[in-house]
Amino acid sequence: MSEIETAWGGYVTAVMKDRIHVGALLQHASPLSITGKVIEISVPDIFHEKLLGSETAYLADKLATTLSLSPAPEVRVVLSEADTPAETEPELDIGERIQKLKGQNPIIAALIDNFGGEVVW
Repeated sequence: MSEIETAWGGYVTAVMKDRIHVGALLQHASPLSITGKVIEISVPDIFHEKLLGSETAYLADKLATTLSLSPAPEVRVVLSEADTPAETEPELDIGERIQKLKGQNPIIAALIDNFGGEVVW
């Protein structure tokens, strides 16, 4: 386990003291890799990637201070590979979606059939 992985909890706590919103986002992130003076931080979604990505200079300075690193490392925020959008199935129109829901849920099918539901979109 690297020094940053061991110190991650303390780093997040230190960030929370300075910038609570950034620290709250970091609670859902984790150090991914350290290559030379570049540290990649893995985040779960695009929201975290965008917001933490705008704070990389601060994160690098705080990391250097917290771990006594000189010079400050470069911080890159990357989307977790497990959460990158996979190829999605094509969007269904409303009629197809209702038919799919009817097939998946007998209660919805009964409601539509008993009350004569139809798409009025």
